[in-house]
Amino acid sequence: MPRQGNLNHSTVAVIPGVVSHYPNNHVNTLKGRVWTDVLTLLGKEGQRLLLDLILDHDIFVAVESGRGNYYQLSGKVAQAIGLLSIIG
Repeated sequence: MPRQGNLNHSTVAVIPGVVSHYPNNHVNTLKGRVWTDVLTLLGKEGQRLLLDLILDHDIFVAVESGRGNYYQLSGKVAQAIGLLSIIG
């Protein structure tokens, strides 16, 4: 059975006629206001700094529902770095 696309997402297309049927929540998070504000505050070297941060570090974002729940935005898989055994 083919995967059904998510037609109820609020991703704005940057390229006219290009629509994301299977949105990537990680990309949507990084395009959000918090991250674009950080990019602005970092100034001229902001893009390089954020790229290094995303590629070289583990980033966790708080989930709106629930207390102390996070999802991993970038980095090595939590199991690979032993994080789950520390928390659990």
